[in-house]
Amino acid sequence: MPMTHAMKLGTKMRYNEEFMLGNFTPQMIELHLADEDMAFHWKEIIDNLSILPKVPIVIHAPPNLLLKMEKRPLVDLATVNEKQRKWSLDVIAKTMDLLGELEADYIVIHPGGQTPEPVGDQGVLMNNLLGSLRELEGDYNTKEMLMENMPWHYWMWGEEERWYSNILQKPEEFVPLVEYMHVALDICHAYLAVEEGSNDRIFEFITAMGGRIKHVHLSDASAPDHEGLQFGEGDIELRKVFRKVLDMDVTAIPEIRGGHLNDREGMKEALGLFSSILLGRA
Repeated sequence: MPMTHAMKLGTKMRYNEEFMLGNFTPQMIELHLADEDMAFHWKEIIDNLSILPKVPIVIHAPPNLLLKMEKRPLVDLATVNEKQRKWSLDVIAKTMDLLGELEADYIVIHPGGQTPEPVGDQGVLMNNLLGSLRELEGDYNTKEMLMENMPWHYWMWGEEERWYSNILQKPEEFVPLVEYMHVALDICHAYLAVEEGSNDRIFEFITAMGGRIKHVHLSDASAPDHEGLQFGEGDIELRKVFRKVLDMDVTAIPEIRGGHLNDREGMKEALGLFSSILLGRA
């Protein structure tokens, strides 16, 4: 009998991109939202995605607040800046409204808590994050939200500045969150949770979070801060990771930095490499 796997492999896409990627038929899609989309492209998003084949949809919440400034602040549910936190709650609420309109499965959220220098008390940021989730819980099913794990660093404004991620780099930090929501595992973020890089950290997440992981971002990485690399260009034990993820009940996408350029050339290459690596041919 043919072997069956639980993982559904798909692609990242914008609302105005083609569903098919060459000859590859996605088993799911991750809809990537830009900061401006929900203010200016709501109807186009609904219209374009409503005619796609019926596959699971995961929506990635916008990364930055839509403000009239060159360096837009992050959508940050953990920040000590209360105005920024409230604005961030509004963005997540609107993303959840879009989830309802599209009948999507989940939204992916970054926790926030990034700062130019490391903070001394991560507990304040975690308390703010938990408080934000409790506020959202009043109006939304927060189990439809997936919190993404972070690397030790965070590239701001297209790699213009490197800030520090202060929370959610270890599996145990997710324990108080899973009462409210599930997990999106980014394997390159897990590898880069420490400056020297750690393949062990990837498997620690998989073991500790287990069935709470619902969606996976796949890419390569190299220490100390090179993330989103094409498969084979970094130091992650990809075949071992892919074989593990293949049997998980998750959706997954390649998330290659710059993979959307030139008609998603990098994404197409990653999908081919995925199979080759699994079969030991790359």
